[in-house]
Amino acid sequence: MNYINIDPNTLEVEKKFEFFIFLFEEYSHKRTVLLDYLTELTEEKKNEMLALYDKNAKIQILEEDIEVFLEVCSCDLDFLKSLNEIFFKCREVRVKREKTVFLEEEFSFKDTLQDCIQSDDFLPLIVRARNEILSLDLCHTQDVSNTSAIVEKIFQKDLNFVREASFVYFFAQTFQLKDPQLLCDIVMASMVKDFGEFLLSRSDIFSDDMKSDNYEKHPMLTIYYLSKSLLKLNKNTMRFILEHHESADGEGFPRQKKQEQIETASFIISLAHEIFNYNDIYKEKKSLMDIFRIFASQNLAAQGRIRFPEAITDPLKITLIRN
Repeated sequence: MNYINIDPNTLEVEKKFEFFIFLFEEYSHKRTVLLDYLTELTEEKKNEMLALYDKNAKIQILEEDIEVFLEVCSCDLDFLKSLNEIFFKCREVRVKREKTVFLEEEFSFKDTLQDCIQSDDFLPLIVRARNEILSLDLCHTQDVSNTSAIVEKIFQKDLNFVREASFVYFFAQTFQLKDPQLLCDIVMASMVKDFGEFLLSRSDIFSDDMKSDNYEKHPMLTIYYLSKSLLKLNKNTMRFILEHHESADGEGFPRQKKQEQIETASFIISLAHEIFNYNDIYKEKKSLMDIFRIFASQNLAAQGRIRFPEAITDPLKITLIRN
């Protein structure tokens, strides 16, 4: 559900409104009902709303009640838009996207992934991920809006880092990680996790020693690099970036965390990175199907530098079995 801000000065006392009025407290992200549906607005209740409003509290109604609100209150649409600039901009984008984004009712991540692996063409999975992310509610949070804006631009070609991000979007959902905010945090972390490598020399990045002191700094350099940009990352996204080279055995970097200290989402991002970059990392020429089978089989010697919990790799076994 979406909420929009109103000015309580536009409400008349001794009226009953056919909508709920809410108080939203930004610091606690808590929303409570200030006035129930068809409950008379008393002078005392309006004064309470005005006092809260003067303290920069958000007085809100549901998006679906906009028309009813405009009919009975001393407020026009232009004034309402001035109170909700971001909301109405997002609304315009949403309406525009609805004309171009199509989601087929029938979709199987497992079947689509298998076809993509066999053909080495991940565009079908990328397009589906793009359309699903662009269908998310832009007003959910600023992070969701940021992720969808980036996805709209770059999820159009079968690039390796786009493969990774598309895969983690769907694979995370097999672990019941389905909250839109969390999924966007995971996708964002997957896309930007290696930006810190731009601050390293080519010898650090392409060294045979992938655990050189300088290379181990790149997750932290990514956080630093992006902190200087207009793209602000939340705590979840920063944690996933910092943990995407950690290993279940405590031998990863940069902080040598143990399995129980590492987020499931971080392991998912790391797994995708290892799979889709396996040949470059380990200087081999294996097929993509063989690489997926390596991680699904828990072949630790072949998996290489990062150890994954079986709970992370087990779903790959099911994914690779044809119906």
